Amino acid sequence: MALACPRIGDTERMLRRRKAEGLMAQALYEPLSEHDAAFLEAYLHEHPAAREEMDALRRVVAGMPAERPPLNTDLIPAVRVRIEEEARTPEWLSLIHISEPTRPY
Repeated sequence: MALACPRIGDTERMLRRRKAEGLMAQALYEPLSEHDAAFLEAYLHEHPAAREEMDALRRVVAGMPAERPPLNTDLIPAVRVRIEEEARTPEWLSLIHISEPTRPY
């Protein structure tokens, strides 16, 4: 049985999609170069679903606060407690009793 190989067009489409997805993420947070912006715009023009996804991502980012709110507490004690809790033996494990194997005499 011969293994199916992707067609060259499929590989090219996959690589273009990966590039476009990376540029979509980058464009949300910083300006793209002219070359990258032109590539992304052409890709979004050819793929309406990707355009919708980009629009949705822009709405999500627009709804996020521009700056982080100040954190007025030290999280280190809480993190240490959680690490200690995770390191303890789970309760259900103490309910299991493994007896010694019986040995014939």
